[in-house]
Amino acid sequence: PRKVPKHFKRGELRRGILDALREGPLTVGEIAARVGAGLPPRLARQRVGGALRDMRVAGLLAREGWAWR
Repeated sequence: PRKVPKHFKRGELRRGILDALREGPLTVGEIAARVGAGLPPRLARQRVGGALRDMRVAGLLAREGWAWR
């Protein structure tokens, strides 16, 4: 198996997402644009989307249509 390069330190992505959502509900693309600086847009959306799903399962976030809060 190939190793996937780490772009965020432990907890850094989650903190960035929560900071971005303090301003109000945002879509995955909007969050990725704010948090994923330096990453290709598609990779940033994939990483943010995965983190959002994990955070929803943990009860930290909720989804309203396309927006997360």
